[in-house]
Amino acid sequence: MRLGEKVVMGGFILAVLFTTMVLVQRQWRLTGEEHRFESLREQVRMGKEEMGVSVEDYGDGEVERIENQDREMFGREILPEYQTLYQGNPDFAGWIFVEGTRIDYPVMERQGDREHYLHRNFAGESSYAGVPFVGHGSLGAKQGTVCIYGHNMKNGSMFADLMKYKNREFWMQNPVISLDTLYEHETYEVFAAFYVPAKEWEDKESSLCRAITGNGKEGFDGMLKLKERGLYETDVELAEGKRVVLFVTCSYQKKEQRFVVAGIEILQNP
Repeated sequence: MRLGEKVVMGGFILAVLFTTMVLVQRQWRLTGEEHRFESLREQVRMGKEEMGVSVEDYGDGEVERIENQDREMFGREILPEYQTLYQGNPDFAGWIFVEGTRIDYPVMERQGDREHYLHRNFAGESSYAGVPFVGHGSLGAKQGTVCIYGHNMKNGSMFADLMKYKNREFWMQNPVISLDTLYEHETYEVFAAFYVPAKEWEDKESSLCRAITGNGKEGFDGMLKLKERGLYETDVELAEGKRVVLFVTCSYQKKEQRFVVAGIEILQNP
């Protein structure tokens, strides 16, 4: 083998080793991040088990202080299972869970910096996978369309399993998404799943996040337009005045494309 060929081969081997090292390191970090999310899930499970316990029993009284402050601002109390998480990070806005998937994560919201958790974990530290976050609207508000973003991770974490909704069979088995706010347990019925070019999505004037405005006819027409884009018919009945949430992730089928799952609020006491 000539010297030039040896140099090329050596460079190739080094490149392969470097790429392998980077991939292994990334996988190691993702595994660690999922362990931290499991710790948060455990805190929520414990909180639900202790729903009959008074606020003071959670610790040093800080949760009670925050809860009282929040009650003064919004007139609502934080659900018991989320009080400790909110104490740990006031950017914590709710929790999303989708049956039949790995989606079981906190949802973050920072109005002044929407993409703050794009590559940060719950504690605000650097994270490749980030945390699902509110990119438009406010999860705690009683009205207005909300858009929630999450990465489509190749290891199946974050919002990767949203892609299962491209198949009608999956939707038929899992038509409901649980999306708690800090204050209420809420559920949304999926009425459309579709692809959107990133350029259209990010257009400030025609963004789908702004497609549904108002609680009257204009808002209802916006819902119908979203439903028309669906990959399949869902037969979900739409109605004026109900809140819509769009769950968004990247699609790798085409370059610069997003996959959107649209859900309409299921009113607990209509």
